This record gives sequence, structure tokens and C-alpha cells, in this order.
Amino acid sequence: PWCRPAPHKAGFLEPGVERVRAVPASPEVRYCDGKIDAAQPEILRSAVEPFFTQPVKVVVLPASLCTKVRENHFELWFPRRA
Repeated sequence: PWCRPAPHKAGFLEPGVERVRAVPASPEVRYCDGKIDAAQPEILRSAVEPFFTQPVKVVVLPASLCTKVRENHFELWFPRRA
């Protein structure tokens, strides 16, 4: 998508895009607590928010979804019409 270079410029690696059926109503940065540096979600949110008309939400995933998540892993979720 059009905001793809923004995370890279902010120091994040972006492995690719996965299309799924269920999408949020507004853009989200999702992550697992304890697997990242505490400042990183806000840095990523700030890097991509200028590309959206809605605020980007920061969402902490439930621990049950984080058992197999690697360190420093984030997900950027787009609404259907981002």
C-alpha cells in the first residue's frame, strides 16, 4: 500500500501484506505486551498515521494470541477502505 515506506523509514522491517476477510473499522497497530520495547508501538503509529483519515489505534493483543509470537513483532491492520 501507499504507506509502505513509512514503517521502513521509522526503522521497522516489513515482511509483506496479507489479505484477510475480517478487518477493523479503523487502522490499528497490534502487538503482544512484553515482546517489544515499550516505545515502539507509538513510533510505528506516528509513522503511519499521516496516511490515514482516521486515528490509528494501538491494540495490545491478549496473551492467548501471543504464545508463538516472535520478539519485536507488530501488525499494522488496515480498514477495508483505508
